[in-house]
Amino acid sequence: MIPMEAYKYTRSAPIDHSHITDFLNCIPRIDWQTCLPKFKDHERDDASLHLVKFHFHIHNLGVYLPKDYLMNMSMDSLEEDVRSWYERLQPGS
Repeated sequence: MIPMEAYKYTRSAPIDHSHITDFLNCIPRIDWQTCLPKFKDHERDDASLHLVKFHFHIHNLGVYLPKDYLMNMSMDSLEEDVRSWYERLQPGS
């Protein structure tokens, strides 16, 4: 067990993140929401076409975005019933 005195000094020491690769992905300051294609799953909407439009939109931004940001951005492109369905998905499904 660690003595309380040692714990006190450990907590106040600066955190060293050098051992963690790609720590805290930094998203570039870009306007990614303008012209973001939206998907509502109406009869005229096609999920495959929406994904293509979404990927073209990201490509046209001209910057690298980590996968975790792309997942959040893709969720933001969903509306109404489709978004509700997505939010109800079980983790890992």
